Amino acid sequence: MKLSIIVPVYNVKQYIDKCITSILDQSFKDFELILVDDGSTDGSGDVCETYAKLDYRVHVYHQANQGQSVARNFAIRKANGDYIGFVDSDDWIQPEMYERLINAAQDKDADVVVCRLQTVSEEGKIMELLGYEDSFVMDKIKATAEILQDQKMQSFPWNKIYKRNLFDGIEYPIGRLFEDTATTYKLFYKSDKVVCIPYIGYNYRINPNSSTHEKHTDIQKYIKRELDNALAFHERYLFARSHEELKDVLPLCAFKAYQMIRSFIHLVEHMNFYLTKEQVHIVNNIMGKIYIKDLSMFNMYERLDLVLYKINKHLLKMYLRLIAKIHPIEFEIK
Repeated sequence: MKLSIIVPVYNVKQYIDKCITSILDQSFKDFELILVDDGSTDGSGDVCETYAKLDYRVHVYHQANQGQSVARNFAIRKANGDYIGFVDSDDWIQPEMYERLINAAQDKDADVVVCRLQTVSEEGKIMELLGYEDSFVMDKIKATAEILQDQKMQSFPWNKIYKRNLFDGIEYPIGRLFEDTATTYKLFYKSDKVVCIPYIGYNYRINPNSSTHEKHTDIQKYIKRELDNALAFHERYLFARSHEELKDVLPLCAFKAYQMIRSFIHLVEHMNFYLTKEQVHIVNNIMGKIYIKDLSMFNMYERLDLVLYKINKHLLKMYLRLIAKIHPIEFEIK
């Protein structure tokens, strides 16, 4: 079998028909569709079972709600295809997407193939077009550098196909949001050849109820989201730092990592948010593994937070609380 298409499903009954239909209607036919119902309570799992009865290529698995990473990792272990592709259950794809991706993979003997995508509003309006306008081939260093820069190459798992063996030893981190940000660059680094094509194949729905877009009224959910994002970018920074061939993107990786954790700790102290012991440990681990000499894109004032932390983390807390009194900020969870 040439391709395994993986779709984690959780409470998307209003969207799942369009998603599954767009996959089954692909011009490329040699695939299996693995649907993992992650404990849906709205009948999404029943919809999946209906399609399994209509098409032998559809395989449905049900699990207790454990999150998208667990669903993806489980499906990868079940996959029989030479290549793996992902689709989010509230999105849909163009009829020729996988044909174009597979053809490019075969023509170029590529480990990863990437197409363009468009973001679409709930009302069906195209908001943004992402990706490369021309076809070209990258080796693993160039491709990894591109994805770490997060400009034209994004970490989304779903506008791509990957050789199955790239996932040997790599899993999506369990219990975390932004799990793709923490994973895709590792797959690129294991590849020998990454091909980009200009075909616009993927439709990414801006779903306000998704885990990364929903508005959180719960402070702890908001803290988790921001800290998971900061942790993913910190891991990318450490990865770039540990690979000499990625030294050209190290300053930008350090910039993103430090900017995120700095903004986070400023907000925590300004708003006097409560952090669990585990969250405090994550913050300390991140701050303790940032090297001041890598922060060339920051001025001395911006680096001061890290300098104070290196001297004494309690000194940084005192400084931030003083700043909070002098310059209080208004905050709304988004």
